[in-house]
Amino acid sequence: ERVNTGMQAHVVLTDAPDAMPVEARVSSVGVIDPQTNLLSVRVRVPNPRSTVKSGAFATARIVVRSVKQAVTVPTEALITRDGKSVLFVVKNNQAKLVPVTVGVEQDKVATVAGGIHSGDVVIRLGQYELEDGAKVKVATP
Repeated sequence: ERVNTGMQAHVVLTDAPDAMPVEARVSSVGVIDPQTNLLSVRVRVPNPRSTVKSGAFATARIVVRSVKQAVTVPTEALITRDGKSVLFVVKNNQAKLVPVTVGVEQDKVATVAGGIHSGDVVIRLGQYELEDGAKVKVATP
């Protein structure tokens, strides 16, 4: 994915890690250094109350792609069987093996496509020992 001017970014001040991210926009994009494969990006942060001081350090996440109405699962639920990404869902008190295509992974969550739907109960513990059709009981917290 390419970073372009105008893209949305979420900025958090390093000095205030518990602060909420501030929505910002990419204002300029430098040239990729072929040796390091890195580039400079400038982000314009709104600062109407002058709370961000000159020279402050921050981290920014640039939104290069967003998916509307994507099904997401915890990455810990995903396993590999025969070289393919799969997960287990609970159907009629049985574990059902579902092949999925994994999209974007971020912050321990992944978007998936395949035979899974919003609202399905996904197994995220003990799935390595499960077989398709095994009887399961959903634990309640």
